[in-house]
Amino acid sequence: MLTIDTYVVYGTNGVCQITGIKKEKFGGSEKEYYLLKPINTEGSIIYVPLENTMLTSKIKNLLSLEEIHELIRIIPEEQTTWITDSKLRGEKYKDIFGRGDRRELVCMMKAIYIQKKDRNKEGKKLWSGDEKALNIAEKILFDEFAIVLNIKPEQVAPYIYHEIQANEEANES
Repeated sequence: MLTIDTYVVYGTNGVCQITGIKKEKFGGSEKEYYLLKPINTEGSIIYVPLENTMLTSKIKNLLSLEEIHELIRIIPEEQTTWITDSKLRGEKYKDIFGRGDRRELVCMMKAIYIQKKDRNKEGKKLWSGDEKALNIAEKILFDEFAIVLNIKPEQVAPYIYHEIQANEEANES
């Protein structure tokens, strides 16, 4: 059972605070629900039925500081593959979001960043589906990193770039 007042990541909703457990009757029988309050959506509450393992499996504990630093450390080493078929790419994004694996999110973001950079060189913009997926992934990861690192979400990208540079310099020594 999850603890009230803790922060978790819930699917594409990103970081939420568990504000309670409550019995509610929605369309029939009464069930117990986790009440999740997304940190960046004022007035919104997500009800997750305790008995629904498919939905409760989407609730992930926040990464530790060590796990975040390990994720940042591996970014330069991660190999990416760009899926040229936009439909297949969209399905892959959906699968990654569904699993909530942060390493997969980082790899996906890296692939999109590379593609965005390449398209910008050609004077073109990133496709809207890719831009949307990137924004969702950034929101999920940057909000989580911000809470654990005790910084603002807009400070996360510069923090990551700084850490990557520091790691590369340390490896060169």
